[in-house]
Amino acid sequence: MLLRVLTLTLALTGAAVAQVAPDDLAEAISDKAQGCWSLLPSDYSPENVFELDVPVSAGGVVKGMPEVVSGVSTIAQGAISRAAQRAVVQCSPYPEARDFTGVVRITMSPKL
Repeated sequence: MLLRVLTLTLALTGAAVAQVAPDDLAEAISDKAQGCWSLLPSDYSPENVFELDVPVSAGGVVKGMPEVVSGVSTIAQGAISRAAQRAVVQCSPYPEARDFTGVVRITMSPKL
């Protein structure tokens, strides 16, 4: 398997370049957001797996509301995915993404 590496330029200066493995960045954002995700006991189900596109600006700050791109097929999952969106915004900024500007696709699933 090839490790994809993104070369990213700082948005403000245009001078500094950072290399970030996209999977590592997505995992770091997802892991931190898990701590801000408020769930009911009934929400802990293996079917509740959501992919979100997270818009990140300079400094690792989430700019706007993440978009849920997959995982919602019921009304309950819609509510759980909206809670995931709020968790991602609430836990911002993400130090691992401080040199990144763009959209990161993350996976969120309730963990016990």
